[in-house]
Formats: sequence, structure tokens, C-alpha cells
Amino acid sequence: MGRRSRTLKDIAWKYCSKIDDNNSSHILCNFCGHTMWGITRFKEHLAQKKGDVIACDKCPSNVRSDIQHHLIDKTRVREMNQRLKRQKLEDLKKTTSEEVPQLTSQINEENEEAIDEEEERVLLEKAMKASLSSHEEEKIKMKKLEDEFKAACQESACYYREMEMWKSGEGCSNIEAGDVIDLCYDSDGFSI
Repeated sequence: MGRRSRTLKDIAWKYCSKIDDNNSSHILCNFCGHTMWGITRFKEHLAQKKGDVIACDKCPSNVRSDIQHHLIDKTRVREMNQRLKRQKLEDLKKTTSEEVPQLTSQINEENEEAIDEEEERVLLEKAMKASLSSHEEEKIKMKKLEDEFKAACQESACYYREMEMWKSGEGCSNIEAGDVIDLCYDSDGFSI
């Protein structure tokens, strides 16, 4: 079974939408509308994992719990597989040269695993690049939001100061109007 068909069966796909049909790793969260690259990053987003992802505040608690359990189970399976691979390598080292036919079949299996590992490594590198790109996009968005918030705060503070000055009479004419003078003009336009 190829890696692509495995990822499309991932439980997280029912909580997101593909943004680009040609690239299944660019996705949109169905709960909050946040976009990102990579289904693993998306699961961390839903699980509110601390680190380089923005947590989904609108994710229901039952979904968050399911995704957290899924991530924990996946980590346990990965650790178990690594332990088994290490054990296989240790067993291979212990075998004697008399067991060459058995070793040959084991080496062939290891070569197939190495090819799968190479394919997985390439896909992992692509996912890491996409994840870093998504992280940079998130940082840019956060910087823009911070700048907009700062500008809004400055504008509010300026408005508040102007209102306070207006209330206290500062910044505007505080000279009171005097008596009204009635001017009379002659035929040439001069006052008399």
C-alpha cells in the first residue's frame, strides 16, 4: 500500500478540506478556517500540541481528545517498530557465517525496507519543507496581526488624548467672544 493511500485514510481528513486538489498536503481546518501544510501539522493543530503550530480554539473537546489519543498511539507504534528493527539488527549481528542462506533472505527484506525508508525519507523531507513554509506563513500572519493591533491601540490612545484635551479646553481656542461691533460703511467701502 502506497504512502498516499495511507495518508488519505488518516482520521484527520474528515476535519479538514484540501485547498488544492493537485497538492493534498495544503489543507484548511473545517473548524477555524486556518490553512496549513501537512496532515501531521493539522493533527497537532487540532490536538492543541504546544510548539510550532497555532492551536485550534474552535475544535470540539471530543475531537481534540480523539486526535491526541491517535497521535499518542501513532508514536507508540513508531517506537515499537524502531525497537523491532533494532532487535532485528542485533539478531543479524549474532548470526554466524554458517547461516548464509537465512542471512541472504533477511538482507533482501532489509533492502526492501531500506527502499521504503528512502521513499519515506524523501516524503518526510518534502513534508518538513512544507511545514517550515507553513510555519513562516503563520509567523508573517501573526506579525501582521500584531502590527494591526498595535496601530489600532495607538489610534485609540491618540483619540482618547484628543478627547481629554477637548474636554479640558486644551488644543482649542479658549478666548471668549467679545461684544458685537456694528460697522457702518460709507459709499467707498470704508468704515465710519
